[in-house]
Amino acid sequence: MLIQALAVRYIAATPPVVDEVISGHEGSWEQAVDMVIDAYAERLRAAPAMRSLWLAGAMDTATVRLAAGADDLIAARLRDELTILAGVEGAGSSADWRFLVTLVGDLLRRAFRNDPLGDPEVLSRSKRVARLYVSDLL
Repeated sequence: MLIQALAVRYIAATPPVVDEVISGHEGSWEQAVDMVIDAYAERLRAAPAMRSLWLAGAMDTATVRLAAGADDLIAARLRDELTILAGVEGAGSSADWRFLVTLVGDLLRRAFRNDPLGDPEVLSRSKRVARLYVSDLL
């Protein structure tokens, strides 16, 4: 029960990161992608319990559904914010943007699997992969 309660708390705090980081950002969409990845990496560094739960995948079915809903919110916010920064409308489908969230999540797992600070090389490559994927969507 305690583990699930912690997981729910961490999941609820995840979608607002996009708004906190890039709402009102006036730079490039590429910078915004990097900023979002940096922000999620920083959250994983700052919250060892969250990082451990996330890496272990120790969630019950209801919590997994909650996490999927949070990922959908993140994908929608990324689409909204990045398309505005790029000056395009409606680029990519919801599934395309959801795939981006899944892709970056998997890359972050790889970065933090053996390094509590996140492997800098994996984080750098994660940003590059994310920018390449987003450039195709835009």
